[in-house]
Amino acid sequence: MRGIANLPYFAYIPWIKLRPHVTLAAANAALEPVVRQFAKQHPERFPDHWHLALQPIIVPYQQDLGRTLTLLLAGVLLLLIIGCANCSILLLARGRARQHELAIRSAIGASRWRIVRQLLVEAVVISFTGAVLGVAASYWLAKLPLVLSPDSFLAESVLRINLPILAFSVALALLCGILFGLVPALRLSRHDPARMLPGRQTGVVAAPAKHRWSVLIAAQVALTLLLMATAGTAIRSFLQLMQMPLGYDPANVMKVGIMLHVEDPGERNRIQSREARTAYIEQIRQKIASVPGVSTVAVGTDATPPYSGAESSFEIDGTRDRGQPQARVMLVDQRYFAALRIPLLQGQIWNVDENTRGDFIAVVNRAFATRYLSSSSPLGRQLRIPGLTSQNRFQVTSGQSTAWRQIIGVVGNARNDGVDRPVVPAIYLPYTAVMPPYVQFFVRTQGDPLTYLHSIRVAIASVASDQQISDGAFNGTFTLNEAIERDPQWSRQHLFSILFGVFSAMALALALVGIFSVVAYSVAQRTTEFGVRLALGAPRSHVLWVAARIALVSTAAGIAIGLALDSFLGAILAHWMHSAFATWSLVVPAALLALSALLACALPARRATAVPPAEALRYE
Repeated sequence: MRGIANLPYFAYIPWIKLRPHVTLAAANAALEPVVRQFAKQHPERFPDHWHLALQPIIVPYQQDLGRTLTLLLAGVLLLLIIGCANCSILLLARGRARQHELAIRSAIGASRWRIVRQLLVEAVVISFTGAVLGVAASYWLAKLPLVLSPDSFLAESVLRINLPILAFSVALALLCGILFGLVPALRLSRHDPARMLPGRQTGVVAAPAKHRWSVLIAAQVALTLLLMATAGTAIRSFLQLMQMPLGYDPANVMKVGIMLHVEDPGERNRIQSREARTAYIEQIRQKIASVPGVSTVAVGTDATPPYSGAESSFEIDGTRDRGQPQARVMLVDQRYFAALRIPLLQGQIWNVDENTRGDFIAVVNRAFATRYLSSSSPLGRQLRIPGLTSQNRFQVTSGQSTAWRQIIGVVGNARNDGVDRPVVPAIYLPYTAVMPPYVQFFVRTQGDPLTYLHSIRVAIASVASDQQISDGAFNGTFTLNEAIERDPQWSRQHLFSILFGVFSAMALALALVGIFSVVAYSVAQRTTEFGVRLALGAPRSHVLWVAARIALVSTAAGIAIGLALDSFLGAILAHWMHSAFATWSLVVPAALLALSALLACALPARRATAVPPAEALRYE
């Protein structure tokens, strides 16, 4: 259940642990009378119509990650199918290359079961070795997502190997190896072994064998293109997220958070009043600004983008809307907009004196002006935030914080609800209106801000030797670029683009190796055929074209099937990934696949055609 008090900077989310066998409906029924009693005592903090709805803690993360994880699982399955297809191609080619050996074994008395048993043992050893290596690698790679993108998951998240999925993958690897390792033995043992001995073959590959290679190559190319297109879409979505306008400039800006002597009663009492705390903060700000290389230093509380401010209701021009319009309230000083380079669109920003006593002024962003003040000019309008005063022993609040304030300016929209969500209406107030026991300094430097951290520590210590810089997750010290990288959506997009990129690169490598190996083998098998063609007067260019046609037709068919699949599934993938389908990403892999197929044909065909026809006729 999420319960938000109508106070900025004080939002409470209760976490409720239910007893075993207690359903959500029973918990809602038990808690709703308690919450409704509280609503009667504080009606201003509740909308007109509401109901209580508990939800498991995992639900928001399932909503954010569900579709992407489904696509990731689909990518893993595609990669698994491509790997199985590649293994099957190589095993079939290996078995066909050993047909002479199997024929000799059969001719000297080996039974069919003995040959099958030998190949079965070999296939099991190969598959088992690959499965063991894969399982060992998976335990190491399972930790990789948390290393690459720790902010994509809850702090309590633990990634472990899913045993059912692992068992399925191992079983599939063993089955694939055993099945395609036995197929050559079962097929060859049905024929007369004397026909398979050297010198007794025609040298021409049978049509069914050629069609079998063509189908496998085409299927592998089509699946590879589908996975490449998905990876391209994921990468494109992340690039669009990186290029999305923020409304502020995070480069060379660092947030430095400090707690104002919370643990020291003597120092806390010394700066208990609003005037004393304002003077203390201003003294620290000036010392930081005096550090060589520091351009601008601004002050704020809970104003760090891309998540900044807290939701609060407000009133405009003396009228109270029962719908309780909401806006983000941010407490900053007048230098905040210059430090983050947020443009001023209308009016003005308050000055130093107004910041010291600034109880009656406010600046809003363009989203606020568009949504709530579109009927007239926003400048000069009056607004009031009833919940601005909070009861807290560490809070220093002006007695006039909840008075009516005049809007004196409108600034541009700066991301305040995440890098991927629209900017929400925001109200900027002088930070002297409400002063919690912490403060944030936004420091713009001429280079990497972190290189100035030591000098900033020295400057703060010159004001108060025991004043420490905070290192917590909420009020810690980090650059605004790091704040963007910590955004969950940014982290997830970054992680999934890496994973899809790795999967597609593995699929492309498997497809290139499979195509090159199989096509080279199939061309080498036709050496005798090429010798016959050359002996009958065929030019070498014709023989090269015959060899290249084998793979080019298969690859072209695979590319056509892959493009058809991509066009059919493109709209679905684009909707799920919130990005236009990256059809342009298919150009490079399609060209690589075609080039690999061409080289796979050309190199062995060139060697075969370089052999004299008489020697080629005696091949094998």
